[in-house]
Amino acid sequence: EGVPAEQIILHGLSIGACIAAHVAGSQPKGAQPATLLDRPFSTLYAVVDGYVAFATAPVPGARGSCLKRCFFTCFAKSVASLIWLILIATGWQGRTSRAWRRVHSMRIVTFHRRDNIIHYACASLHHALLRAKDLPGDPQNPAWHAVELRTLDRRWLPHDMPLYLDGDWPSIQRLIWEAIGAVDELRRDSAGQAATGDHRKPPWAERAITAAKTSLSRAGSTDVRPETRDAADGGGPYTRML
Repeated sequence: EGVPAEQIILHGLSIGACIAAHVAGSQPKGAQPATLLDRPFSTLYAVVDGYVAFATAPVPGARGSCLKRCFFTCFAKSVASLIWLILIATGWQGRTSRAWRRVHSMRIVTFHRRDNIIHYACASLHHALLRAKDLPGDPQNPAWHAVELRTLDRRWLPHDMPLYLDGDWPSIQRLIWEAIGAVDELRRDSAGQAATGDHRKPPWAERAITAAKTSLSRAGSTDVRPETRDAADGGGPYTRML
């Protein structure tokens, strides 16, 4: 209460991103907070459709008749249609893409092409926007930015990994500061760190690492230093926890 909208950013992950988009879109134009939509889906049915794609994807080396595979695919799609009818009946369509069109403030969208929950081609909001020719950086719509998450971490699945573990976290952080109009403060902070050599992580990141060390110490390991190298397929940095 009492905080200007331009100093607020709504951050939602997955279904939380859908809620954040609807909350921002419900505000009057000019009073909408910025939004960070973290690995969002386009609709809940698209998520279900993505699960069908995950389940029916061919497995290398697996054996089975084409008839069985076709039967399973038809069965999975029938179940998906039933789930969609239930979602419609209960009002849980989860149309992030519809809420997106009502948001006119700055929007940041993250996505992971190997997301284990949001099938990129079927359900990702980012992919749906590209299909609709709603492109980031378009002069007609300059207020949204897309950040592709590429880091892989063996302790986290792609959909659950905290943003600050990704190699593009500095870019995301800069966009967040830009969204709330605090770029000058970020520059002063960065300049101060460079001058003093003080590159400490923010307190919340330190707490997360402390919690991770505590959990690992119970399993017999306390080293959580990240090692970054190129992915085997050239898909960007690959981070694993030693």
